[in-house]
Amino acid sequence: QLAAHASRADCWVAIDGRVYDVTSYLNEHPGGPDDILEYAGADATEAFEAIGHSPLARKTLNKFEVGRMQGATSKPGKSSSTLAVPTTAYGGLRK
Repeated sequence: QLAAHASRADCWVAIDGRVYDVTSYLNEHPGGPDDILEYAGADATEAFEAIGHSPLARKTLNKFEVGRMQGATSKPGKSSSTLAVPTTAYGGLRK
C-alpha cells in the first residue's frame, strides 16, 4: 500500500491517481525534501496542484511513476477512463 512508503528512505506519493517513487528525487527537489516528505505515503494531489508546478516539473515527475491507485481515474483532459490494468507487486497499486 501507498502508506507503507512514508519515509525518507522509501518515499512514494500519489498525484491524480498515479503513484510516484520520489525517494531518489528528494534532495534534488527545488523546495527541499521536507515539502515532499510531508505527503510521503499519501495523496499529494491538492498540494502539488496548489503550488502551480511548471510543465518541466510535471515532465520530471513522469520518470518516477511506479503505478496507479486501484480504481483511480485521471482528471478530465488527461484520461477519463478507469485505470484497469493488472495489479503488480506494489500492494494496492496497479501498473
